[in-house]
Amino acid sequence: MPVLTARLRAGLSLLALCGACFAAAPASALQPAQPAPPPGAMPPGPPVPPTAESLGLNPAQARLLQAARNASREAEAHALELRAHFVRETAEATPDAPLRPRVQAMDRLHEALEQDRRAVRERWLALDDSLDAARRRRLRASPETVRWLGLPPGPMMMPPPGGPQR
Repeated sequence: MPVLTARLRAGLSLLALCGACFAAAPASALQPAQPAPPPGAMPPGPPVPPTAESLGLNPAQARLLQAARNASREAEAHALELRAHFVRETAEATPDAPLRPRVQAMDRLHEALEQDRRAVRERWLALDDSLDAARRRRLRASPETVRWLGLPPGPMMMPPPGGPQR
């Protein structure tokens, strides 16, 4: 009989906790983030990266765009390899093993990732330097470019000509 009352008490406590969480949640948390698409409609796909044609690039700029995209893909593949190597390298460590070897391996991983990131960023910057203002804006609207150049997501806020107005 004491087991039954303990289970009953635990169940009631859990029910009270769930009820308190539900009551404390704001109404916006209970609503979907975006309105549901109409029945039968396909959800929007990921944004399509701009092509050389859509940006109106000349052949040299198109080669720079392709080189930047190739460098991005290679850096992502290399990052996966580096992380897998790090996991294999540190997998045998026991909980009471010294931390120095693991921290040194982590430092090597971060340095290699940073070196790749800088190389890819230079490719994207070379393309950016070759564009005029209108093409530059269209390129910077691409999530791929935003990611590698470290730009804020969304449309770029450009100050008006002549500087900011007060």
